[in-house]
Amino acid sequence: MRNLLYLILFTAFALTACSKGEKVCCDAPEDNTIFMRAQKADTTWQAGRTGLIFYEDSVAIYGTNKEEHLIINIKPTGIGRYPITPQNGVFTLTTGGDVTSAEYRATASSSNYINITRYDATRGFAEGEFSATFVINPRYASSGLDNEVSFIEGKFRVDIPYQ
Repeated sequence: MRNLLYLILFTAFALTACSKGEKVCCDAPEDNTIFMRAQKADTTWQAGRTGLIFYEDSVAIYGTNKEEHLIINIKPTGIGRYPITPQNGVFTLTTGGDVTSAEYRATASSSNYINITRYDATRGFAEGEFSATFVINPRYASSGLDNEVSFIEGKFRVDIPYQ
């Protein structure tokens, strides 16, 4: 009889533990994966390191994949779409991580953009999407590298550092 009572109490507790109000125990945790990825040529480009850096009134969102570095600088006013221009978008190739072997600048095209879809300073992350085409700096044009590099259908989620 005592076991039956324990079984009934346990069942009642289990059925009432999660309410329809603020579910704490039953909600799946939010995915906190930090990433930056896009289609580059015929392959998926995935950054190994990503981040967001504040500098005066600007923000640099970056992704690094071994010897490839993508940096987008914007002056954000909140969630929204911002242009990527030759002045604020750069893609570099390096040798050994610190010697620049090629530099590409974003083209002056209205189809180049970064769209910040979520900015959560409390939880410390920003996320969004981007698309941009970059052309090689004339200084590196004779290097035998592609003259143009495109990142399409890009997505990112980066940490917001404490200020």
